[in-house]
Amino acid sequence: MTSAPAIEEWGHAVLKPRRGCFGRGVLFIDNFTALRDVVGYLDAERGGGAVEYRDVPATHAALALRAQQVFGLPLLGLDIIRHEGEPIVVDVNTGPALYPELFAAAGRSLPHELHRVFTAAIGEVAGQPVRASGIR
Repeated sequence: MTSAPAIEEWGHAVLKPRRGCFGRGVLFIDNFTALRDVVGYLDAERGGGAVEYRDVPATHAALALRAQQVFGLPLLGLDIIRHEGEPIVVDVNTGPALYPELFAAAGRSLPHELHRVFTAAIGEVAGQPVRASGIR
């Protein structure tokens, strides 16, 4: 399906630039003319989205665990949007964005959490659990 019929059928779309990240350049498109006008246009002066720490809802955690099982990824990041009141995964990232300030807001240390995850993964590969040290 090309973009014009898709927008006509769905009524709208979210356009994320191929090299976009952190919410930069993401646009809401509600008609094909708007899409045509923004394709190939990048406004470097415009800021991107913001990131805030939030507790993870149980529904999102369940989606993350399911994505982890389906894709076989020990570490991943998800882009989740709400559609008709339900969360849906629109992107699975093998290299999730890691923001130290978000870990700090959650009372955690990014280096400690990375160490914990990698140590557990190494133990899993070696076939035995490995206890993460107390790096803080």
